[in-house]
Amino acid sequence: MVGIDISPVMVAAAVRAAEQASLHHVEVVVGDAQTPDLPAAAFDLVASSVVLSFLPDPPAAVRSWRRLLAPGGRLAVSTFGPQDDVWRAIDGLFDPYPPADLLDARASGRRGPFGSDQGMADLVAGAGFDDVRTVTVDSPVHFADADHWHTFSLSTGQRAMWQLVPESERAALRRRAEGLLADASGPSGGHVLRQRVRYTVGAGPA
Repeated sequence: MVGIDISPVMVAAAVRAAEQASLHHVEVVVGDAQTPDLPAAAFDLVASSVVLSFLPDPPAAVRSWRRLLAPGGRLAVSTFGPQDDVWRAIDGLFDPYPPADLLDARASGRRGPFGSDQGMADLVAGAGFDDVRTVTVDSPVHFADADHWHTFSLSTGQRAMWQLVPESERAALRRRAEGLLADASGPSGGHVLRQRVRYTVGAGPA
């Protein structure tokens, strides 16, 4: 089993986690997911977890992944689907701050092939995969309180959005987000936001 990530820091963390779990058959290396420098026809499965929409050329990436598969191999890709209304409203608070080329990026799942199940199916089929199908799962994310959400937000890619907000405006934006969170109260306390996750699979070369 081989894992790749473009970040040396993430690779080092994954190596430590594999060692702690005694997963001696796992190798993790620095690599570019769009054009992985791995041997052709060497893998039974290529799996990508919420990576594809961030790559410069997703169709080219999927074509390069097909090259890695041995006969009978399969592809499995997860991407973001729609968020619930509260989560979408909170993310919308950041819309005035990023440059136009970052606003509503493909990763938001609102446009392009990532905007629908059919879009993802067409993207994967267009790369030469057969028997393509997609299933979606509603994934709830639980936060103990507003501080927990804020810590989570800063630990994800949204940290870059926070950095685009002028420091003098961050406290006000945080208060507005916390007000929206009140509409997502969980049945046993805290807050629950829901993100739909799309899983698309396809069969590689026969």
